[in-house]
Amino acid sequence: MPASATSTSGSTMYQSATYAVPSGASLGRLAIARSTADYPIPEDRDPAGKMVYHQLLRIDFAVPTKRLVTVEWKASATVPSGSGDDANKPMGSYFMQIRLDAKVINDTPTTNPTVVGPCDEIMATRYSAPYTVSYDAEVNAGAHQVAVWVAGNADGLTYPVTIHGIHQLRVSDSGVAD
Repeated sequence: MPASATSTSGSTMYQSATYAVPSGASLGRLAIARSTADYPIPEDRDPAGKMVYHQLLRIDFAVPTKRLVTVEWKASATVPSGSGDDANKPMGSYFMQIRLDAKVINDTPTTNPTVVGPCDEIMATRYSAPYTVSYDAEVNAGAHQVAVWVAGNADGLTYPVTIHGIHQLRVSDSGVAD
């Protein structure tokens, strides 16, 4: 824009600006996705008997420089309650993967041959209690996608699991990556 201009209405953008982020500064919360819908976690398997994951929540975010981010999953899950003396005995679990740009960032390995891992196994009882899983990851400057994928535990000794109430996926910036 010329120095003598009195208005920006006739100006054109010369180039996009890249703003500086001080070293050590955090950009705070980058993105969050929340749902309150009940979600019965499917326990299906592929023809080889391996569990099949289903995408539950997904968010997109962008960072201006190479950054360290924290991805957090928080949810409450329950199983159907028994009756009488067995009311508190039912238990179940589900498997959860956090995928950043389609790559699993969970670092918990599994030796169960039907479980596709790495993943986190999250226990559920008849009592609804929130459970939080978080992982740190480095991302390059630009746009990214993070998603939570879940699969039910189809073991004959477990009960089906349903996620209840608020469940959320959050991405926060932790500062400049080395």
